[in-house]
Amino acid sequence: MIIHCDSKEEANSILQAIRNRMQEVKLRLNEEKTRTVYCKDYRRKEKHDKVQFEFLGFSYQPRRSQSKYDKSKSYTAYTAEISRRNQKKITEEIKKAVSWRDTTVELKAIADKLNSKLRGWINYFGLYGRRTLRKVMLRLERRLLKWIQNKYKIGGIKEAIEKLSITRKENPVMFYHWEKGYY
Repeated sequence: MIIHCDSKEEANSILQAIRNRMQEVKLRLNEEKTRTVYCKDYRRKEKHDKVQFEFLGFSYQPRRSQSKYDKSKSYTAYTAEISRRNQKKITEEIKKAVSWRDTTVELKAIADKLNSKLRGWINYFGLYGRRTLRKVMLRLERRLLKWIQNKYKIGGIKEAIEKLSITRKENPVMFYHWEKGYY
């Protein structure tokens, strides 16, 4: 759970009350995951050791954010993005889900293997941090390009990009990340 407080003293008091209540019902907090974090942004500028935490696959921390009203200005916001750990998990799952050395399969078969996973990741992690998720999806695009180079014995990357681009135009919903614009 995440609890927002106005001061460190209030946070410590509430944390102790939660510990006491958990003991009453014969439970305990996971002390490795329990911490007090300062949500530093353009309004809260104090110096603190801990300004970042992970929760449900997202990393919450101060980041530069572009102003909605003036695109030339930015500010520090406390925002959520897909955590590095989950970025790595997705990349590993993409590597494992498909036999990338097998050039006898068709691109549609690769899409069929990945689409349910892509749909889940995009629908969950796409809520916050689309930019970071796009970077992860670009790793998949690079894998597809390399696979195309091997399958069609294409030497140059430009030719592989052209082939993938033509395929995407002919069938823009073959891969879920294409359908949602993550390429």
